[in-house]
Amino acid sequence: MEGQIRGGAQMLERERLSGGRLTQLAAVRSVTRSVGNELLRHHPKHCVADAAKLGMNEFEEASGELIEPLCKNAR
Repeated sequence: MEGQIRGGAQMLERERLSGGRLTQLAAVRSVTRSVGNELLRHHPKHCVADAAKLGMNEFEEASGELIEPLCKNAR
């Protein structure tokens, strides 16, 4: 991911006018989407496990930690 972003930044610095910028941007979007999806796959598991350890009193707070990232990603 770092390499994709660095490559895009270098293209902008050099003011290269080519389809390469769009290709680079598409690659960055793809990588960030993949990372986000992977986080969404694992985040709920950890929140549910943590909520189970905390007990019912803290469940509402923990469920907010689960739901908020899902809502932000859906935008």
